[in-house]
Amino acid sequence: MSIMAKKAAATKKTVTKKTAKKKSAKKTPIAAEAVTAQIVVNPSDDLSSIYANHAEVAHSFHEFTIFFGQLPTKASMAVVESVKTTGQIRIEPDAQVIVPPTLIPGLISALEAQLKKYEEKHGIILRKDDQIQATGAGAAKNATKH
Repeated sequence: MSIMAKKAAATKKTVTKKTAKKKSAKKTPIAAEAVTAQIVVNPSDDLSSIYANHAEVAHSFHEFTIFFGQLPTKASMAVVESVKTTGQIRIEPDAQVIVPPTLIPGLISALEAQLKKYEEKHGIILRKDDQIQATGAGAAKNATKH
């Protein structure tokens, strides 16, 4: 650091200290007060929406990313051939939501609470694993009947 830079830095620090002393002498400190508020989401009419029947979650140290997309309801012959050769269906995500890790526990709790309310009103949602097992079990029963 040059001599001029050292003098400038020292001057800046001195000015800052004097300014801080003057400000603190003029104002009386206000005690911090805890305030609780409910957050209410108020979506506007022009908020865009997407439909997704597929979601994937990824994470890094600083964030979680949720990708939303649509699996085709009817696969074209090109998609079928691609699946036969690669074993994959490739889709482009329609949206991604990136959130900090601190939001995830609350998000999971909110989803679980809404799922519970939904299932109380409309009945239990079969999970993918349950559907596969039910299909497999049904197929096994039908195979033994024939």
